[in-house]
Amino acid sequence: MTVPAADTGSDHDRPTPRPVAHGQFARGERGLALLAVLWVVALLSVMALDVLAAARRESATAEDLAARARLDAAADAGLTLGIHALLQVAAEPGPRRGEAPFRPGSPPIEERFAGVRLSITIEDESGKIDLNQSESRLIAALFEALGVPRPRAEELAGAIQDWRDQNDVPERIGGAEWPQYRAAGRAIPPRNGNFMTVEELVHVLGMTPELHALAAPSLTVHGQSQAPDRETASALVLRVMGAGGRAAPATRRAGAGGAALSPLAGRAYRIEVEATAAEARRRRSAIVRVTGDARDPYWIQEYR
Repeated sequence: MTVPAADTGSDHDRPTPRPVAHGQFARGERGLALLAVLWVVALLSVMALDVLAAARRESATAEDLAARARLDAAADAGLTLGIHALLQVAAEPGPRRGEAPFRPGSPPIEERFAGVRLSITIEDESGKIDLNQSESRLIAALFEALGVPRPRAEELAGAIQDWRDQNDVPERIGGAEWPQYRAAGRAIPPRNGNFMTVEELVHVLGMTPELHALAAPSLTVHGQSQAPDRETASALVLRVMGAGGRAAPATRRAGAGGAALSPLAGRAYRIEVEATAAEARRRRSAIVRVTGDARDPYWIQEYR
C-alpha cells in the first residue's frame, strides 16, 4: 500500500519572488554616477586651488625678483652718482682745491632714483693705514688702540709683515710662514706678496673675525703711503699716529699741459651706497681712483 506524501501546505502559503522594476536599477546607477561626479568635481577643485596657489607663488616670486632688480639698478646708479660727485669736486677751481674733502664723518649724499632712496658716503683711502706700506709699529699701535694687549698686537703685526714679504722664513716677533699656518690647521698659506683686499687680513694667523671687523674701517690697500694723511684720517687713526707727526703734503703734480692737477688726483676713494625701498635694502661699494686725466678720469679698483 502506498503512503501518500505529507501535505506541506497550499501553494498560496509559499512566498512568491517579486520582480525588481527597471526603474530601481536606474536610480541606483544614477546615485553611483552622481557620487562619481562629486568626487571628480572635488578633485578638480583641489587641483584648481593648487594651480592657483602655484600661480600666486610664481607671481610673488616674479614681483620679488623685479623689486630686487630695481634695488640693484638703483644701487649701481648710486655708485655712478657718487663718482660724479667725486669728479665734480676734483674739477672745482678756487679755494676748495687746497682743501681735503671727504673727511670721516662727512654727511652722506642723499638722492632718489626711480623711487628708491639712496644714501651715498665717500671716504678718502689716504687717511687710512695701508696694510702693504705701513710699518709694523703703526699696525701694532692700531690693534693696541682697539684693546689688544701689546704683546699680541706686536705678534699680529709681525704675522702681517710675514704675509706680505716674499720669503718663507719668519723674521719678526710673532712672524708666521706656511709651516706655522699648517701646524695651526690653516688651509690658506701666506700670500708672500701684497694684500689684495683688506678682507684678506682675516686669513692672517692670529686674526679673529671680531678684531678684523673692528680694524677694517681704519685699513686700506689703496693708500700708497707709509703714513696716513692727517687731513682725512679718522679720530682713531690720528690717535694711533700720535700728536707728533705732520700731515701728508697735498698732491699737486703737473698735468700734460703743465697745469697743476687737483689734490684729488692719484688718490683712491671708497664709495658706499645704501639703496632702500620699503623694507628692502641693497648695498654697493667701490674703490675709485681719480687720475686727473680728463680723457680717463677715474679707475674702479674694487667693486662689490
